[in-house]
Amino acid sequence: MVRVKTEARREAILAAAKEVFQEVSFDRASMDEIAARVGSSKATLYRYFDTKEALFQELISQMASEFRGEAMSFLYKSIGANAGAELPK
Repeated sequence: MVRVKTEARREAILAAAKEVFQEVSFDRASMDEIAARVGSSKATLYRYFDTKEALFQELISQMASEFRGEAMSFLYKSIGANAGAELPK
């Protein structure tokens, strides 16, 4: 049987991991707990992320990207510029 990685499953894993990391901290979080939250196996998690560290790093990267987008939007709105406009020099 061919197992296919899906974006929906990946996002579900990330959401569950975020909850677990926030509740118990990175050090105390386990891939077993994350898998249980997602209703999956630990093996499935490892198909998407090689390590707990890689999973955490992806969460941090996503959050930084989201924040950057929000920060840029705030900046553009604050200076009265359109999102596609060049910032004043």
